[in-house]
Amino acid sequence: MEYEGEWANGQIEGFGKLTWKKQNNNFYEGYFLNNMLDGNGYMLWKDKLEKYAGQWKCNKQHGIGVHIWFEDQTTQKLMRTRYIGEWENGKRNGFGIFIYANGNKYEGFWKNNKKNGLGRFIFEDGSEYIGRFEDDIMIDKNYQIDYESIDEKLDKLNLLGKKEEAKNKGNLTSKKSMASKIKRRQSEISKVQNPK
Repeated sequence: MEYEGEWANGQIEGFGKLTWKKQNNNFYEGYFLNNMLDGNGYMLWKDKLEKYAGQWKCNKQHGIGVHIWFEDQTTQKLMRTRYIGEWENGKRNGFGIFIYANGNKYEGFWKNNKKNGLGRFIFEDGSEYIGRFEDDIMIDKNYQIDYESIDEKLDKLNLLGKKEEAKNKGNLTSKKSMASKIKRRQSEISKVQNPK
């Protein structure tokens, strides 16, 4: 490994860049605390063809971030599989948007990298499923619809959210407030990606 950056009391702390020479020159550039990735940062895994920009805690993705998967270095695709949303202990947890390279899209809640709770899945043909998920499985089959207006679909999503919120005694945060939180955090992430 090779490190360039700030130190405090003999430990990596503050802003810096850490490169793993033996792992295809994978690197992290961002903030550190007590020799660990902690704070806003950017990670590029050249060996896995992945990158992440966002928040870290104790060497794991934690907070708000964007993760992108590349198929291979020669493929020039406009669309890449990517996740924009909340992370906890290195896994997708909370609200997030997952966009697949084939055009499918999921907006909703996650638990341990799986779709769990209220969500909306948009298929590449434009049809949609709005309802609940358990461990990546759609469980409200009667909500698979493609003929109602967007407003009616969002009303159903809000209604399901209210039912889920009552069921979980207020633990469920509304989709709109989470999306707003993600937008605010994206500006923080872009500052890390494009420091002045």
